[in-house]
Amino acid sequence: MQKKRIGLFTIIILLLFILSCSTNVPFTKSVIKDYKLSSEDIEHLQFYLSDYLILEREIEDIDKTLTKSHSLKKVKDKFIDQIIIKKGTPCIVTKISNDTLYVAFEPNENLIFCSTLKNNNLFSLQLNKKLNSKRHFNIQGEDGTIEVALNGEVLYQNNIYQVFT
Repeated sequence: MQKKRIGLFTIIILLLFILSCSTNVPFTKSVIKDYKLSSEDIEHLQFYLSDYLILEREIEDIDKTLTKSHSLKKVKDKFIDQIIIKKGTPCIVTKISNDTLYVAFEPNENLIFCSTLKNNNLFSLQLNKKLNSKRHFNIQGEDGTIEVALNGEVLYQNNIYQVFT
């Protein structure tokens, strides 16, 4: 009898745990309106990125040295600085202004997300410059291989990055 009670109690606890798990809901202007969320409310919510976001910039390093024959030798190096923010990465809103959210993935660094009528009230990354490029590549994500394409440029960490989504 005692074993049946423990088993029933375990099943009830397991069911409560499963049912209490929350799902992520897209954050829209409608959510703000429906739940009557204030700026302070929004700043206390935990947000998660819905897709991969890749920021990339090319850095050129020039090394200048004098040779033994007193001529100047210049060596150019280029490398790619790439920031990959994975789908599901937690973030917070640090500031709200009209239809604009300032979103931080790390302290003191924000990306700006805006909502427009065109994108069905969803918030999407605001680009400093939109680019129509055919440049794209594949990345290996948790859900398999994902193709990302160059969409524009954005200012992040005081540098201009190309944005792939």
